[in-house]
Amino acid sequence: MERSRKFFWDGLLLTATALIMRTVGVIFNAYISDKMGESGMGLFALVMSVYSFAVTFATSGINLAATRMTAEAMGRNSQIEIRQAMRRCIVYSLFFGTVGGVGLWLGADFFGGVLMGDARTVPSLRLLSFGLPFLSVSAALNGYFTAVRRVIKNAACQFFEQICKIALTVLGFALFLPRGLEYGCIALVGASMFGECASFLLAFILYLHDLHKHNRKDGAPGVHLTGALCRIALPVAVSAYFRSGLVTAEHMAIPWGLRQFGSSPDAALATYGVIQGMVLPVVLYPSAFLNAFSSLLVPEFAQEIAAGRRRRTEHIATKAIGATLLFSIGIAGIMMGYADGLGMAIYKSTEAGFYIRLLGALVPIMYLDGVVDGMLKGMGYQFYSMVVNIIDALLSLVMVLVLVPRMGVYGYIITIFVAEILNYSLSIVKLLVHLQIDLRLVARVVKPILAIIGATTVCHILGSIFPINIWLQMSLCLVVYVIFLLCTFALTHSDIRWFSGIVSKGRMPAFYRKRTRVYHIFY
Repeated sequence: MERSRKFFWDGLLLTATALIMRTVGVIFNAYISDKMGESGMGLFALVMSVYSFAVTFATSGINLAATRMTAEAMGRNSQIEIRQAMRRCIVYSLFFGTVGGVGLWLGADFFGGVLMGDARTVPSLRLLSFGLPFLSVSAALNGYFTAVRRVIKNAACQFFEQICKIALTVLGFALFLPRGLEYGCIALVGASMFGECASFLLAFILYLHDLHKHNRKDGAPGVHLTGALCRIALPVAVSAYFRSGLVTAEHMAIPWGLRQFGSSPDAALATYGVIQGMVLPVVLYPSAFLNAFSSLLVPEFAQEIAAGRRRRTEHIATKAIGATLLFSIGIAGIMMGYADGLGMAIYKSTEAGFYIRLLGALVPIMYLDGVVDGMLKGMGYQFYSMVVNIIDALLSLVMVLVLVPRMGVYGYIITIFVAEILNYSLSIVKLLVHLQIDLRLVARVVKPILAIIGATTVCHILGSIFPINIWLQMSLCLVVYVIFLLCTFALTHSDIRWFSGIVSKGRMPAFYRKRTRVYHIFY
């Protein structure tokens, strides 16, 4: 019971943090797009596509390794092993972060001038290279904080980084943006780099304080920790190298494909910027509710598997998938129903609203894939995830090269759908092979779809009668959706108890409990 409460409150804190961060991020993106325009967003997205590959190399699976090794040491009640494991994780992250930074600096001309064909990206890439060692160590420290359930320290680091980034960006735009998009991009990535350095300093101070205050020097020393680190991190790293490299190539190919289709260079960059820099952050924004809990599933599953508690693992997996389906189907319906209003309210762009509606239909698959991936990593199947991610990225690159020059942006949309569905299908099949999960498709899929259709219909009718702004309409739609879930018993008493981490001693009405038990017989 106490672990359930701890899991819930840690997840709630991470969720609140992620929501605030993503809210700020979406508003910040709107500010950037207003200052730099769609072409500027495209230029920045190109820089970040190459930078993401450098980040992948710099971190090389260290976040997962630090989380799992710390969680497993906690399962063995060895504080000494935790310290030994973290020392190895920090050395590992420093090595890969430094090599990644040097590689990005030396390869900036090739990446920006040759592969992307835009020399304006070169100074930004070189500036970003300085922050990679700090970012890599921060990833290891964040993995530690997640494993020891002191997520408030992760939250503090994220807040501090975002505050520094925003303040420095506003200052940088005032000083450099009047000189052109290249200088505006330099100001933006410079602020990001300094924010990462500031976050590292805070994380390292909090880590030293945590070791001194919370972790005693007791328990048995770890055995073969370096080998364990490599077995966990390197398969994830190799997977990430291939996948990130393929994704980077895919992102470079999108503007090229749009130009082959007939778009001008600026128009191709603008379309790419709309989807990558404006639409996807909105589509993925609500996943903050799930990502926090899915990140906690990694140490949770690692501990349960290590302790041999298979039935509890299956129970957690069943509840997590059920909750994700209920949530993601509702979000998908709201996004599709209010896409035009969202595009205008956030970006003043009907084009953004159109793509939000298209990608909104993919929300349940996207969100479920993230949760299932966290479970598989917690169970130790990172090699399988590696293979799936490589297949996904390779297919995406091939489809972009084939479809985008012939179909334009619709070729890219088709690529996103096919790749996401394939990735999720391969992941959920693997999970179902190893765990017995009660999917309850009628209660978890059919009823929520009917409920969100009814909720959006009711709220659109109310919106046509009363002058209700879009934010209030979407909030009301979410409330009506939950009411419909309760009325159809898609959301049960046991679900509510699990969602709240069993923190409430209150009881549901007897009628609802009785009907819930009856419905469980049939669904």
